[in-house]
Amino acid sequence: MDKKYTEPVILTLLIGLIMGIAALLSFIVSGPGIVGVCGAVTPLLCAVPLSYFLFFNTTFSQRTKPALRLILPVMIPILCAVIINGVSLYDQNPRVIFKRLLSDPIPTGVSNIQSYDNSGGFDVEYGLAFEATPEVIDDLITQNGLVLDNGETNENYLNAPFKYFPNVKKSQEWTYYSKDDRETESSWFMWVNADRTTVLFVFIGY
Repeated sequence: MDKKYTEPVILTLLIGLIMGIAALLSFIVSGPGIVGVCGAVTPLLCAVPLSYFLFFNTTFSQRTKPALRLILPVMIPILCAVIINGVSLYDQNPRVIFKRLLSDPIPTGVSNIQSYDNSGGFDVEYGLAFEATPEVIDDLITQNGLVLDNGETNENYLNAPFKYFPNVKKSQEWTYYSKDDRETESSWFMWVNADRTTVLFVFIGY
């Protein structure tokens, strides 16, 4: 087959393989939610057209070695996927989630921050577990407008955090706080143990 026909076919196969791997990594890193979908689709919409434009550009073809004519266009979606998934990984860092949802900067006295991201579709759910001093916990409750919850509301979420943080003892006594923000369509739930040294937190956005 003529080289001018085989090279576009090879390029398409390579880009297809890369996009498949990138989409899989995006869903592994970010889950099946809107973030994962964006991570899979963005390289396809942005990087792939640029790859083909570069490949078929006459000036690029004339000034580039034959091997690089395939390698450089293929590198564009790879670079795009790496950047997007890198940003997603950073966004899921426990300290970053804490700063975004509770307090920036993180107060002195907060330690052992853990997190999970259970977002799906257009719904967002982040969870945190951390240790802190009683004074810091009280400040976080006040700063974020959380109020004491008797546990009768939102019962579906009362046990949610514990399964994501198995090292936290569920059997101890917990005090529940919550906030329902209709303006931002979000709900906040906080669990504080009896010693007021351990906190579980869930943020849900609709």
